[in-house]
Amino acid sequence: SDTRKRKSVLDYISRLEEKQASGSKTLRRMKLDFETVIEVVSQINAKSLDLELIERFTINTVMGQFAVQQVFLMRRENHSESRIVPVAQKNVEVPSFEFTADGPFARRLIELAKPVELDDAENDLGEFEEFKALRGTGVELCVPLVKRGDATEPEDIKGVLCLGKKFNKLKFSDRDKEFLSLLGSMVAISLHNAQLYHRSILDEMTKVYSRGHFDVYLAQEIERSRRYRRTDEETEAEIPQVSLIMFDLDDFKKVNDTYGHQVGDLVLKDTARVVRSKVRSAD
Repeated sequence: SDTRKRKSVLDYISRLEEKQASGSKTLRRMKLDFETVIEVVSQINAKSLDLELIERFTINTVMGQFAVQQVFLMRRENHSESRIVPVAQKNVEVPSFEFTADGPFARRLIELAKPVELDDAENDLGEFEEFKALRGTGVELCVPLVKRGDATEPEDIKGVLCLGKKFNKLKFSDRDKEFLSLLGSMVAISLHNAQLYHRSILDEMTKVYSRGHFDVYLAQEIERSRRYRRTDEETEAEIPQVSLIMFDLDDFKKVNDTYGHQVGDLVLKDTARVVRSKVRSAD
């Protein structure tokens, strides 16, 4: 009858409107995600050579975007180091947990290259001791930070971003995981670039600036002091704007001769550590 046909047409129109509304909502959500990704890329690029800034920004972004209760980030301590250890955290005590970048657990994370829910019965990570230790930290989702390979370098894992439960207790959605997967790729590249940069300017053993970087920085400081020179109002004497401290380690040769160069290296490492802990960030 005409009544049934009319009702059928109205129902069809109603479904089209619902589908259009749903499509518009999806487009708005995709637009918001895209804008967020653009902002994240911009911010990470601005911090691309500072490991601590990358870590803090990544953790704050995740906390704000997903309202999780706790986050911690694991990475290599330096480019040549194979140990992957916790380096930054928010609302969680850093766990006593590590794994090696060339071990079977790391290789499996590289193969997966996607966020992994730790209580997902379908993942096959349960056989690894590292996975069991990770579950013991209260982590709900881990995001492998994998740098994809190219013609010059194989793919490599730079670390893992570990997220706790959401405040609303909801599970991570597919959309959440897609965003985190993209974020993980960007963070992995930034960590790789920052580690290469630090390797080029830092002494591998002592972790202080290399002689070449020191010489360049010293020349810049001297030039800056000349440009902004000041004089004492009473004596009209020039006020130094830069100072240089030099010191020796007494009888260091005896340490090497008596205990060997490996012990001498330990003395240098510890001396550098003490100096780093006592100078200001601008020094």
